[in-house]
Amino acid sequence: DLDQPLMHTPIQDLVAVRSHRRHDEDVWYAGADRVTHATAEGFEVETLPTSGLVDVHARADAVWAVGFSGAFVKTQAGFCLVTPAM
Repeated sequence: DLDQPLMHTPIQDLVAVRSHRRHDEDVWYAGADRVTHATAEGFEVETLPTSGLVDVHARADAVWAVGFSGAFVKTQAGFCLVTPAM
């Protein structure tokens, strides 16, 4: 949809299983071992120590990414593992 921000911007090497949109110009993607954050200014990719991310949920104060190695949360300090897989 060319009328929607970020919906027509190519992101090189994007790997995504899930996405979560906080608003039109703030979208988070998770897949494989990467979390990609896309905004109107561009995108940034972070690699996490997991074998596969399967979900992502973004809130105003934190981002949660769930993978086979457990759940990760990103705060102002960055991503950290908060619940290891059992």
